[in-house]
Amino acid sequence: MKKTKTIKFNKEYGKNLDILLDNLENHMNVDYIHIYENVLTSDECKEYISLFEKYKSKGLTKKGGIGRGNSFQVNLNKKISDDFFFYPDEDNKEGLNRYVDLHEKISIYLYAYLLNVGFLDVHYVGLNLEQLKERVKKENRPTIPSNLILEPVKLRKYNKGYGGYHIPHFDKHKLNDGGTGHGGERLVAAILYLNDMEFGGETSFPIIKRNIKPKAGRLLMFPAYFTHLHYAKKSEYDKYVLVFHIMETYLDKLTKKGK
Repeated sequence: MKKTKTIKFNKEYGKNLDILLDNLENHMNVDYIHIYENVLTSDECKEYISLFEKYKSKGLTKKGGIGRGNSFQVNLNKKISDDFFFYPDEDNKEGLNRYVDLHEKISIYLYAYLLNVGFLDVHYVGLNLEQLKERVKKENRPTIPSNLILEPVKLRKYNKGYGGYHIPHFDKHKLNDGGTGHGGERLVAAILYLNDMEFGGETSFPIIKRNIKPKAGRLLMFPAYFTHLHYAKKSEYDKYVLVFHIMETYLDKLTKKGK
């Protein structure tokens, strides 16, 4: 069993909720699909692509599957990918350092997302970070709840011509562990694209008719719920991504393990 390390979203954005927007209805037209650009630099994206190929050459990647726990299966009719996982594993310093680095990279974007969609508090729905800074004193700004944690991060490749997650699906699962040492449910999904795609390879949301084009350094964030069925289209180009899932644990408060 892995000796995991719990790393919380513990940025000090403030603790008290003491603001009410005058006209809440004016802020309810919220897009639950967010896109953030240049989350990684071009060089950082290339570094992760090189890392994947190194792990692949050493036989360290696994075929991507569907389902969780006892229901997990590799089904090439539905999904074709190769995956490598970065765990918060104290016995694997390289994997832990990558996990921590990626955790830090996406934290501010997760905060912006949860703020805007109203998860942090309904009174803040529709606000962006600039508006929060203007309207709310630092000591009164909401924080990311301590029971939200990042699952192990997947470094993934969809091979050109046939790779993809071919069926519409949503990412919400109840997890007994999920590699984090804590049970819970997925709340938010995110995809960080590592290379540009001239044609194909989009992340498609067919019901709401949205197609997100891969671009190196672009972060896509959306709910893990059934409201956002999506799939990965095939392409004539190899596609590299980092896949994140934010889990809402069943614990009210997490205790950090280790140093």
